[in-house]
Amino acid sequence: MPVSDLPVLLPDVENYKPGADGRSPLASIAEFVNVECPMCGAPAQRETDTMAGSVDSSWYFLRFTSPRETGAAWSRPASDYWMNVDRYLGGREHAVGHLLYARFFQKVFFDAGLVSHDEPFQSLRNQGMLLAYTPVDAGSSDKKYIPSDELIGYDFAAWVARYESEGAFAAVRRIRQQDDTFREEPVRVEFAWLKMSKSKRNAVTPDEIAGKYGADALRMYVCFEAPFEDTIQWDESRMNGTARFLARVYDTVTEIAPAFDPAWHTKIATATTSAEADLRRRTHQAVAKVGADLEALAFNTAVSALMIFADALRKFVQSSGVASPAAHEGAETLVKLLAPLAPHIADELFEKLGYTNRFLYTEAFPVYDAAAAAASEVTVVVQVNGKLRDKLTLPADADEAVCEAAAMASDKVQADLVGKTIRKVVVVPGRLVNIVAN
Repeated sequence: MPVSDLPVLLPDVENYKPGADGRSPLASIAEFVNVECPMCGAPAQRETDTMAGSVDSSWYFLRFTSPRETGAAWSRPASDYWMNVDRYLGGREHAVGHLLYARFFQKVFFDAGLVSHDEPFQSLRNQGMLLAYTPVDAGSSDKKYIPSDELIGYDFAAWVARYESEGAFAAVRRIRQQDDTFREEPVRVEFAWLKMSKSKRNAVTPDEIAGKYGADALRMYVCFEAPFEDTIQWDESRMNGTARFLARVYDTVTEIAPAFDPAWHTKIATATTSAEADLRRRTHQAVAKVGADLEALAFNTAVSALMIFADALRKFVQSSGVASPAAHEGAETLVKLLAPLAPHIADELFEKLGYTNRFLYTEAFPVYDAAAAAASEVTVVVQVNGKLRDKLTLPADADEAVCEAAAMASDKVQADLVGKTIRKVVVVPGRLVNIVAN
């Protein structure tokens, strides 16, 4: 079509179902279909068999670079600035749908001189799927799913318990006919893990879960349950774990809040007791771990690191109180590390710490201090001929000579070396001493 005739607007359609001949509803609207050919002026017809939605959405990212552009589909300067997309996140099913077509469109645009990159995305990561325990027809060869609203008397918990107790069981399914009448027919029901989808009517709505546990607990559960690429079998009972974790974080930070000093940075040098040094070490180890995991989309291990750190902060408060600048550093750091994963509770806790004049999302990510994170002591394993004989606690900076001397002084090692000649000693400072003897 000439640019002057664009856009072509679709007519209003009352019925979106295909006709008896299988053609799209647009095909029966003569005033839309029958047009004059823009090239030669002869009678012509518009194409009404549109392509898949994956094709229609294959260049939307270019429009995002200049959504207010009125003279073209996108602004070339804007697309040159923003493209290509840093990271594409999508399900594996997109690989032969949206991703394929998006790359095809981009390469056509590139060859036509409309964009400056021949690939739309710099990197791709596929997230796993959410599976739901779904009723299926045990009598069908492909274990076809049964929409739960077609099962008379369906009760998820009771039916799952029955299935796990006795296996497939007989039920009654209600089937809607084309003439809007109903009939009942027997069906044997069992349960299988199937992908959540609207078509299967087995999806769990986020609003429903957030209403019970909170949006942050739901986010944390999905992040924590499995690695990014893995499939998750949805189990609501496991929501309790992340909900309890967030409750403990809330209680710990709330306990520290009345004594919190935002100038802890200037006083942290006074945190010199072994307990304070240990908490500071755990704080900065958490900064390094969570930061690296978020960058790598390793959300499950990021949540795990937060749980370990939060527990260390809680135990410090129980044993040492809330006055220490190490506790204040820990509380503020925990809140900031939590923010990407549980933003709502993190915002509230940030305000409880006294930061009422600025938003948490404007804050910089905590900075990792390698010196504070370094352990003062390490465990060194001592082996004789490759077999474990002792474990020694030594200064973290102990060199080869110190490690070897400590190993040789071990009563357990000395007992094992009786009657043997030492042939070689291999030392990995801070980790291992292996004595070869015969």
